[in-house]
Amino acid sequence: MKRILPLLFLLLLLVTGCRKKVETPTEAEAAAPDSTLPTPSHAAAPDTTIYGVATDDFGMSTFALVTERGDTLDLMRSHDDGTDATFYGDVVPGHRYALTLTDHGNSVGTALNLTQLEATTKDYAVHNARLILHPATHPDTVNIERLDGKMLVARGRHLYRLPARK
Repeated sequence: MKRILPLLFLLLLLVTGCRKKVETPTEAEAAAPDSTLPTPSHAAAPDTTIYGVATDDFGMSTFALVTERGDTLDLMRSHDDGTDATFYGDVVPGHRYALTLTDHGNSVGTALNLTQLEATTKDYAVHNARLILHPATHPDTVNIERLDGKMLVARGRHLYRLPARK
């Protein structure tokens, strides 16, 4: 019996010593962002979106825009490799657009009609011509399926069907 008691004590020490130690974080560690949380893909790349208003000086293969800085851009709607630029919404003179460029700044990469978008929602952000709905509360980078004067249909974590407000 006398031998069993010290063995039980050693066994108890061994079991408690092998448990995972749970540390309480210091105040600085608790305030630091959690690096294991996923970061949105748009946060990694710098924003190259250009904002401006479409002019009436465009045709079937061209697009003209006066940027917020006052520069006039005359751009191609097709890329050097023959593929077409992506336009979300209608091409309308006087409408505001967010767009990216390709082919050394000669062609439209992606263009988003902000005038039509703002008819459906004001709770958005744009990063590299990608639409982010609810950026302040529940950011959701979405793929636009339809954008026109009547409705926005987009898919991200949720399916959004936002009719134009009256």
